[in-house]
Amino acid sequence: MKILTYTNDGKNSFLCETQGGWILINTGYKQDLNAFRRFLRRNGLKASDLQAVILTDCRAASAGFAAELLNMTKADLYVSGQGAPGLLQGRNISTPMFTASRGAVASLGRVIRREETSNCYAPVSFFHRSRLKYTEDLNVRSELLRQFGVRVLASPGYTPDSVTYYFDSGETFCGNAVRQGFGVMHHLPRMFADREELVRTWQSLISVNNGMLYPSEGRPFAAALLHRDLNDLKKAQLYAVG
Repeated sequence: MKILTYTNDGKNSFLCETQGGWILINTGYKQDLNAFRRFLRRNGLKASDLQAVILTDCRAASAGFAAELLNMTKADLYVSGQGAPGLLQGRNISTPMFTASRGAVASLGRVIRREETSNCYAPVSFFHRSRLKYTEDLNVRSELLRQFGVRVLASPGYTPDSVTYYFDSGETFCGNAVRQGFGVMHHLPRMFADREELVRTWQSLISVNNGMLYPSEGRPFAAALLHRDLNDLKKAQLYAVG
């Protein structure tokens, strides 16, 4: 399977050429739309080539220009129903967040305040609501598998509406459930809402197909590496972000 990684503002979006055509996993922030369109052109693609847009969560960093893509394409938008209120309002749904980095509390608080300002991204219009497909629906899951070969795994922890998508060939797109990169300790997310849920999600990611994890931040890495980091996640001192 061909995977193109688009990175802007430190966040990854993934274009995947599947059995049913090109799908996009996450969009990035609203201001990244024009840069994303240039990325498409450099790779010989255009927005209308997208057959589906799939979100691992509905915060501004993942859904920033999802509404615009619905205007530009015939693609359906696949999300958790728990995140739908944010898409319809065009803003993050307020959720208490925590971090394992005491030094990051102030900067993460600024990020949350910036993202939770009103109209932080364009809401899905009334005319496109029929194209919202909720991953809790078994028929929707069957549709994703049949058309694109994508399987769905609910993966709360980063947010209650977080979802992981994976292929039988081993590629697993897990959003902000993990993080990889220089200076990142134990693959811990920058911040998250529920440690216990995140622990269960990590256990699922390890066992689902033992493949490669494609996070929203950083390079892909083997899911098996989370084995050694589980205890660090369970024992980490947490600090409220706000």
